Amino acid sequence: MTDLMIIGKKGQLGAELVSYCKKNGKKFVAFGSDQLDITDYAKVTQIVNKINPKVIINTAAFRVVTECEKNPSVTFMVNSFAVGNLAEVAKKNNSKLVTYSTDYVFDGKKEKPYLENDIPNPLQIYGMSKFASEQLIQKVYPEGTYVIRTCGLYGGKVTKGQGKKGNFVLNILAEAKKEEAIRASNELIVNPTSAKNLAEATMKLLDLGAPFGIYHLVNEGYLSWYDFAKMILKLAGIKKSVTPIKGQATVIDLKRPKFSALKNKKAKNMGIVLPKIEDGLREYLREII
Repeated sequence: MTDLMIIGKKGQLGAELVSYCKKNGKKFVAFGSDQLDITDYAKVTQIVNKINPKVIINTAAFRVVTECEKNPSVTFMVNSFAVGNLAEVAKKNNSKLVTYSTDYVFDGKKEKPYLENDIPNPLQIYGMSKFASEQLIQKVYPEGTYVIRTCGLYGGKVTKGQGKKGNFVLNILAEAKKEEAIRASNELIVNPTSAKNLAEATMKLLDLGAPFGIYHLVNEGYLSWYDFAKMILKLAGIKKSVTPIKGQATVIDLKRPKFSALKNKKAKNMGIVLPKIEDGLREYLREII
């Protein structure tokens, strides 16, 4: 029996999970989207039955929020229905399932970090699709699934898994090379989270045999994207100014929660605490610069 089956190995988080498994001697198999289409129920079933993994970790998602607004049917197929089907396959195979959700399941009106048991109220298609997947899992396989919500994920040296724009850190570094001033929102409050830190925390959750359910795993602390942009430039040793803006500049008008930071309560009670935002970022910058 294989210990782990990782879906989405070319994405930021999937790549970090693969790296962790290699470094820690975990027996695993991993698939990219070109090898396994998560929406192909028959193929997913066939592979799971063949591999017989103890744990399935799903990092595949359609997550570019502006594209989700334009393509709701694809968004729900990938982020909701495919995850529900995966839960069904995992249950039949008696495999544990780990899948990821988002801060965007909340509307931001609480104005302080959200706990795991706070009631979601998504504002846009992406958040709705992720909340739908949470609901499906609760119906299909709550006794064997970990749903991990995170926020502001960044990682990797390339833009795989994040569409053409890359992640926020890579974007800021790229803009710093060509822009006189960089713009970032000073009203959207988040906890930007390192994919490497999230992968490590995920594996700790599994190693501890934590109770199944919803967990918030994010780097400790919260700030605006504006303050995070300034932090990136400071730690990277780049002398560029950042111009604060309201909301977030996007191609289409998109409702975003103004305060979507998450609070890690359940995992922290078991001793799982991710590094502070600044420490996670500093480690990432050392790896890519």
